Amino acid sequence: MKAKARSPLLKTKIEEERSKIVDLYFSKVHGRKFEDKGGTHDGRRGHALEAMMGLTRNCRNQPDFVYFELKIDTKSKTSYGDWSPSYWIFNDPSGGISRAKFMEIFGKYNEKKSRWSWSGKPVPKINVHNTFGQILEVDPDLSISIRYSYSKDQREDKATIVPAHLCKDDLMLAKWDAQHLRCLVENKFNHGGWCKCKKDKNGVFNEIVFGDPFTYEQWVGWVKTGDVFFDSGMCQKSSRNYASWRAHNEHWDAFIKERHGKGTNGKIVVETKMLWGGFGKIFTLARKWRGMLPIFRGARGMVMERGMRTERRVRWEKQGFFKEWDRLMEESRVTIHT
Repeated sequence: MKAKARSPLLKTKIEEERSKIVDLYFSKVHGRKFEDKGGTHDGRRGHALEAMMGLTRNCRNQPDFVYFELKIDTKSKTSYGDWSPSYWIFNDPSGGISRAKFMEIFGKYNEKKSRWSWSGKPVPKINVHNTFGQILEVDPDLSISIRYSYSKDQREDKATIVPAHLCKDDLMLAKWDAQHLRCLVENKFNHGGWCKCKKDKNGVFNEIVFGDPFTYEQWVGWVKTGDVFFDSGMCQKSSRNYASWRAHNEHWDAFIKERHGKGTNGKIVVETKMLWGGFGKIFTLARKWRGMLPIFRGARGMVMERGMRTERRVRWEKQGFFKEWDRLMEESRVTIHT
């Protein structure tokens, strides 16, 4: 499925909201250091950021803003959502086990926390059986399944752990129905896209970045490559399943299209990443001195300002660079914020 077709009116509304989010970020968040007095986990910090941005906490499967999903900078991984499977074996009467028993059979005991859990090592990665005999796969219909195979279980005491009726291969433990998961992904991320408030090494918010919207097909493609992965936090001492889907921050950063921060002179810098000729090029537009045009007069004007040699300008003109640049500038609606 392709990205949603957007009318000129909708595009205008999305860009207007993007501008409002940027203004809100600079007035409420930029330059502040978040002090977490109630805990350290990312969910709590995310809720605190939402409050700083004037958002009301909710559990709706919709973007935090009208068109954009808000994310907070994290140490290593950022979540797409806590999306529990459509099917659990412990909710299936034919499975014959409870949720607590599920963790005892397919999970592990945490000595330090004195509890059983299905997190960490027992939770499978894409297309490979782990030592607990579990594998995560994308099915032909784009559903996502976790299956258990007794023959692949490498635990020495598996015969005493796994009940006889579960000692089989390709046993379905959990499944995310494609249509249900599509709604979860696209309702959040296939409108205006996403934005993320990033921090410097001292924990001070120093920029807000934006990424494009994406479809379920794109997202499940990242699942297939292992860039997006299932990160379970299920444990016996909580009734919540904690079925999060995440990606490392490097993956999110690869899809940043626009950055808004401040330069050393205190002026706001807008940096837009554009693709041209198969190469990713980053053009930084900034007011470096008084009297500079608030909006560069097209690509040619910007190149002239930088004193490009005449022969190079002629060559780039023949290659169609300026026409493509003008198109991308219009598409991205790049502006200078003063």
